[in-house]
Amino acid sequence: MPIVLMLTRKTMKNLVNKITKFYTGLTDRQKQENKQRSSIRYIVERTFGLLKQHHGLAKARYLGLERNKTRAQLIAMSHNLKTGMNIFKQMRSLGDCYAQ
Repeated sequence: MPIVLMLTRKTMKNLVNKITKFYTGLTDRQKQENKQRSSIRYIVERTFGLLKQHHGLAKARYLGLERNKTRAQLIAMSHNLKTGMNIFKQMRSLGDCYAQ
């Protein structure tokens, strides 16, 4: 089943960038849509790249889906805690009233 058909059945949007052949160009609207999607995708892909490169998510360490799923969730939680603490430190250094 094509991915576009599956997405429309689940009422999800297709957020894949539009591409074109080398001899035809994208319209201005398509270029703007691609730029918007890429700005969101950049944040997500950067995070997954960090997890793969620095925390060992490039390869499965254990046999079985449950153990690897648990490991990935623990790594993601530790990454989120670390990121949250960095944000908290920045807010505190700026003197934000909510970060006392």
